[in-house]
Amino acid sequence: MQKPTIKKVFSAICSLVLILSMIFPASIPSLAFYNEPESIKGVASEQVNLVDNVVELGAKQVIFNFTMSRFYSANANDMKALDDYLKKLSDKDITVTAVILNDFQNKKPELLPVAFNQAGVAYYQFNSTTSAGQIAIAEVANQLSVRYKDKISNWIIGNEINDRSKWNYIGITDVREYSQAYASAFKIFYDRIKAQNPQARVFVPFEMRWNCIDDVGTNGKYKAQEMLPMINELLSGTDYGIAWHPYPEERNQLNFSTQNPNAKNDPYTPLINFKNLNILTDYMQRSEMLSPDKKVRHLLLSEFGLSSDYGEALQAQALTEAFNLAKANPYVEGFFVNKLVDAPEEGTAYGLMKSNQSTKKQAYQIYKGLQASVQKDRTPQGQDSSNTVDSKHPDLVTVFRVYNPNSGEHLYTTNQTEYKHLSQIGWQGENIAWYGSVDGSLVYRLYNRHSGEHFYTMNRLEADQLVKSGWKDEGVAWRSDFSNRRPIYRLYNPNAKGVAEAGAHHYTADAHERDILSTQGWRYEGIGWYGVYTGQE
Repeated sequence: MQKPTIKKVFSAICSLVLILSMIFPASIPSLAFYNEPESIKGVASEQVNLVDNVVELGAKQVIFNFTMSRFYSANANDMKALDDYLKKLSDKDITVTAVILNDFQNKKPELLPVAFNQAGVAYYQFNSTTSAGQIAIAEVANQLSVRYKDKISNWIIGNEINDRSKWNYIGITDVREYSQAYASAFKIFYDRIKAQNPQARVFVPFEMRWNCIDDVGTNGKYKAQEMLPMINELLSGTDYGIAWHPYPEERNQLNFSTQNPNAKNDPYTPLINFKNLNILTDYMQRSEMLSPDKKVRHLLLSEFGLSSDYGEALQAQALTEAFNLAKANPYVEGFFVNKLVDAPEEGTAYGLMKSNQSTKKQAYQIYKGLQASVQKDRTPQGQDSSNTVDSKHPDLVTVFRVYNPNSGEHLYTTNQTEYKHLSQIGWQGENIAWYGSVDGSLVYRLYNRHSGEHFYTMNRLEADQLVKSGWKDEGVAWRSDFSNRRPIYRLYNPNAKGVAEAGAHHYTADAHERDILSTQGWRYEGIGWYGVYTGQE
C-alpha cells in the first residue's frame, strides 16, 4: 500500500489546529513590535541584577530559557520577577529572545507526551499528538503571546529538535512522524504569536549535527540535513527562522581554524559550527528553502559555549575567533554566548563571569570590545535587494496601506508579505497607497511600542526627538522622489488623546481624502514627502 505523503499526513494533523482557532480565536493585534538590535552581540542571562553588565558588555540582545514549570508555578513571584526583568531589558533597548521549553511538570500534564518523567530526558516535545495536547499548547501559546507581545521579539520553540533522546523527547522514533509532531506544535505557537504581534520572529532550533553518524539508530540524534527539508515542507508557508547551536566538536577544541576535524567545508559535513557556517547558509539560499517573501530565513546562533576550564586566555581567544567568523557571514542576526555567569550545577565554565557574579574573566573584557552590526538584507546572494516592486511598474516601489479597525491606525509598508499577513489576521487591506521612487530622500519609520502607532517622516531631527522620547527607530520606510512629482499629504487629529495614540496621524496621496478629513477636524500639516505619478491616477 502506498504511504501517504508528508504533506497529506500533516494536513490531517492540522485539521484539529483549525478547530483550535475557533476555541482560541486570534485577536486583531494592536501593535506590530520588533526591537531591531544594533548588533549581533548577545548573551544568555536571567539575572535581573546583572542587566548593567549586559549593557557594559555592549550586548544588544539577551536570550533566556522559559520553562513550563515556571509558567505553571504556584509561586506568583516567579512570573513577576520575569516581568520585571523583561521590562528592565526593554528600558535598556535590548532585544529579547525567549526559548520556550517543555520540562516535566504536574500542573498541565496534557502538554507532555509521557505520564512519567523519563530518565536522562531534560526537555520534552510539546504534545501535539492528542486533541487535549493541542488545546493545551494553544492555551499556553495564547497566554504567553498576549503577555509578552511588546517585550519578546524572538521566540524559539523547543530545544535542539534533532536530538530526540534528551532535549526534545516525545517517544517517536520515525523521523518523519517526529517532524510532523514538532511542526504541528510549532504551527500552533507560530499562529498565536503572530496573531498578537505580526513582526515577531519564531525559530526552529537545531544542534550542530548536520550529517553525522550519531542518528536514531545509535543514541537518538537525527541528521539535521535529513530533518530540515521535512520541517521546511511542513512549514513552507510560514516565515520560520533557524536557531543553530554551533558548539565546538569537543569542549577542549576551542581553535576553529586548526581543530574540529568533523566540521568540514563540504555539503555532507558531519557537523556545522563556526568553522564551516557557510555550509548552512549556502543550503538555506536554495530556492526551496527561502521564506515566503523569497528571502533567506532568519538565523540566530542561539547557543554555544566556550569553556574556561582550559584557560581563560584560550576561552577569550576562541570567543574572538567565533565572533569574527559569525560577523563575516551576512545572514547571522544573533550571536549568543552561553552564558553571562558560570553555572556550576551544569558542570560547565562557559560564563564570561564566575559564579560569584562579580569576578570577570578575560573573555568578558574581550567580548566588551567586539562589535558587529546586524545586516538587515537577507536577499540570497546575487538576487535583487530592492523594495517591493509592482509588475506593471517595475521601476517603482509599491507602498501598501492597511487599516486596523481596533486601534484606528493605518499602516504603510513596502513589504507585501507584511501587508498580506496583516490582511489575513483582521486588518483591512486597502491595496496600494501610492508608488515611490527607488532613489530619493529617506523617509523614516518609527514605532511607539506602548500605543502601537507607526509614524513616518523625512525630518531626521523629528525622528531623533521621538526616539529620545521612547519611540523605536525602525529604519528607512521608503524614499521621497527627488523630482517632487506627487505630494503625499500629512494630517493630524487634535482630538486624539495625545501624539502617542494610534491613528493620530494620517498620510494620503489623495487630495480629496485630505480635504474631507480637514472638514472633519483633522489638521492639515502639509506635504510629508513625494511619491511618483504613473499616469493612471
